[in-house]
Amino acid sequence: MVYIVNILTIFVTLVCADTSKESPIIGSARDALKLLKDQSGTDHKYTYEVPKGTVNNDTFFHEYFEYGREVGDESLNGNLTQNQNGFLIEISDESSVFFNIDDIEQYGATNFDIPYGPLRQIETDCFAEVESNWTNLQLKAFAVLEKLAIEEDSEALRILGDLCTFGFFNTKVDLDRAKAYYGKILEIESDTKTEAHAHFMLGVFYSTGLFGKTEKNQPKGLIHYRFAADLNNSQAQMALAHKYMFGVNVAQDYETAIYYFSLVYQKAEEYLEPFRTEITKTTTDNQNITERLLIFEPILDKFSVRWSDVDGGLYDSSSEAVNTVRYFETFDSYDKIKTYGSGNFNHEEFPDGDDETLDAYSMLYFAAQKNYNGDYLHARNFDLSFKYAKTCVHNGFLEPEIDELLKGKDQNNNIAYSYESPNYSFNFKLGIDQEVSPLSIFVGRCSQYLGHLYLRGQGTEVDYQKAKYYLEVGRVLSGSDTFINDIALMNQYGLGVPKDIIGVSRMYSEKQRMAPSTKYYKAVSLIEYWNENMKGDEVNIITNDIYLLLTSSATYNKLARRKLIELYEGGRMNKPLDIIVGYYNWYLKIFESMYFDFKIPFFAFLNAKADDTTSNNMWTALVGMAIESELGYEAAQSSLGSILYPRVGPYQSKSARNLPTVYSKIYTPKRFHEAISYFELSALHDNRDSINMLGDMYYEGLNSVPGADDPMWRNNWWTYVLPVTEISEKPDSFLFSAIELTFNRLQNLTRFFKMKFNSFFFPHQATPFERPVAIIPKALDRAVSYYQVAASKGSQIGSYSVGWAYEYGMGVVQDLHLAKRYYDSVMTISDAGYIPVKLAVFRVKMKTILWNVLGYDGNGVE
Repeated sequence: MVYIVNILTIFVTLVCADTSKESPIIGSARDALKLLKDQSGTDHKYTYEVPKGTVNNDTFFHEYFEYGREVGDESLNGNLTQNQNGFLIEISDESSVFFNIDDIEQYGATNFDIPYGPLRQIETDCFAEVESNWTNLQLKAFAVLEKLAIEEDSEALRILGDLCTFGFFNTKVDLDRAKAYYGKILEIESDTKTEAHAHFMLGVFYSTGLFGKTEKNQPKGLIHYRFAADLNNSQAQMALAHKYMFGVNVAQDYETAIYYFSLVYQKAEEYLEPFRTEITKTTTDNQNITERLLIFEPILDKFSVRWSDVDGGLYDSSSEAVNTVRYFETFDSYDKIKTYGSGNFNHEEFPDGDDETLDAYSMLYFAAQKNYNGDYLHARNFDLSFKYAKTCVHNGFLEPEIDELLKGKDQNNNIAYSYESPNYSFNFKLGIDQEVSPLSIFVGRCSQYLGHLYLRGQGTEVDYQKAKYYLEVGRVLSGSDTFINDIALMNQYGLGVPKDIIGVSRMYSEKQRMAPSTKYYKAVSLIEYWNENMKGDEVNIITNDIYLLLTSSATYNKLARRKLIELYEGGRMNKPLDIIVGYYNWYLKIFESMYFDFKIPFFAFLNAKADDTTSNNMWTALVGMAIESELGYEAAQSSLGSILYPRVGPYQSKSARNLPTVYSKIYTPKRFHEAISYFELSALHDNRDSINMLGDMYYEGLNSVPGADDPMWRNNWWTYVLPVTEISEKPDSFLFSAIELTFNRLQNLTRFFKMKFNSFFFPHQATPFERPVAIIPKALDRAVSYYQVAASKGSQIGSYSVGWAYEYGMGVVQDLHLAKRYYDSVMTISDAGYIPVKLAVFRVKMKTILWNVLGYDGNGVE
């Protein structure tokens, strides 16, 4: 039996060894860099455990990441560390498993403490004031690097250039010095990879200007990118592909974009080699040939995050951009399973049983899946995932309830489900989709993970017989579709079972609801069937059915995107180039670590503080995101826009961002235009939030008090009830004059009390009647044009904003008919915002009645 004990505090005596060592010898630039990293320490609030066996990458950036520790080899029996709280699960074989409660509570968390604030590093050179607090060894290492640089050591020049650019290890940021180091590399004899790196970094300098800190010169940037691309630099090739795809500072050219994307694609194929599976095929003449195929989706970490998504989106609950934050389960997610089981579980028929037993198995399953998937703060660990899944299954099968299911029959003494193999033979009382209990759910899901790990050889050796057995058992016990395609894949590729393409295609078709991955594998099975039946050397264009299966699964399945590119390059798919280039861009974005270490800006930003002048974290994060932006990552572009120009005042999305004391530090022309440029790049990717934000920024303009000079306060409020008119164009009618006189007197009567109220309760804030200094004037016509673009892409916010503009004649000719049309279109998209839209429509109808009385047809005067 398995049960769980809550450990309040466990003390273990630690034996401290003498760690004193002699001063290390620094013989090369790489030795100096290693010493800087070793001495830097990891005193950050957020860390990431760097796993062993990380795939080698084609960039130098991975050498600098030092937030975390290397994962050690943990034992199931667990050497409990000092002062740990957690859960100790004791198992029938007298071994035990310990789970640290802090680790459990932290896993899956995405509510990071985002440091919104003045970001002084952008407006001042305060990163030059950083207190490095370097040790003597670090000073020695840096001195060695400088000495080697004088001797024209290209590696030392490259490292110094990177240190001065990013401020790694709290090095003093000096962009002029960094540019000189990179330039020197191009003057001396150096290896191709280092030369390409120098060209790429100079391309970043000139293309972005790094927030106004260095010269911005787009032609120079393109030249350096092209030189780097010709030297086979993946980052430069991605940057150029992105620029030609969207026409960023170059003429839009899909063929050139595809050319550069194709170069990166070939390297991505090499990158995927460790993820391939060896398959033996028998030819028509009975010859066995071995191939390495990409059967399973490659497991790649993703650290490209739109930072506004962490806080709920740029427009909070109204945000329309697809959230970029990965979802992770937490241990609390299993409470519902413990209580209710599956959707068809009868709680009265199946009692909860021993709560400690359920907790124990849910904890084991949680540990298995969390180590398999990892999260933002914890690396994947297949070894631990396998150990926890195996422990859960082998003990779970001994539980009386599960043992009965494995051996039993139904009421008529008939076997409802059976499984036979050379090594295993079991009968099941339960059939698929029948009722299951909470205990069988957890044990069954562990069994599915165990089978999947055996199938892929993760954390253990490949064993197809065990894989099939545990996958079959797990699905029946849990009623879950986790790893639903694994059995079909074994039949499709002959993994431990006879190959059966036709049977597999039928198997996929019989699934009532095909998951995206299932659609992909069905498409592949159909393609393989056609390949085997092709005559001669003919190249067949894929059918529309196959194309639809691939495109409908490509949103969630990486291999579907890859297959679309493979078919295009093989001449088997005829689609317009604007569609093809999108597939390349879509697919190649998953290979983050091929171009840059995205963990660097991710963790630097998490550990930064808004008022911090003692580290370079914020600057490191911003430079890293600038590079990601150049590589075409929309999440970085949107993030930079929102970080450089956070929403505050009347248009804030979070009250915590209302920082009136730092307005003068944030809202400057440079920050305004930098934010505009990054939101513009994000808008190219059809991010509707960014498009609407551009409209908001031009609607608000840049004033000494953000948001105070709202156009709605330019005139008396009652003028917006009537048509917008000029004085000379006012209708000469008694009714109009009477309305004007009444509203004017009402305005004068309320003005005094409103000003007194505002001055008493908000003494330090501008009242709506004050005229703040316009640093950058409003551009209402431009604002409306962005809202119209957003509306054309199905944005509710955009449609409502355009309706508002037409209702009040802001940036467009006032037109109640068009206003109502746009308001109505909001509801055709979804029911969100039902009440404000209905109120707006009612308001327009009332105005229309009034205007008809006055003799207007719904059109105002511009």
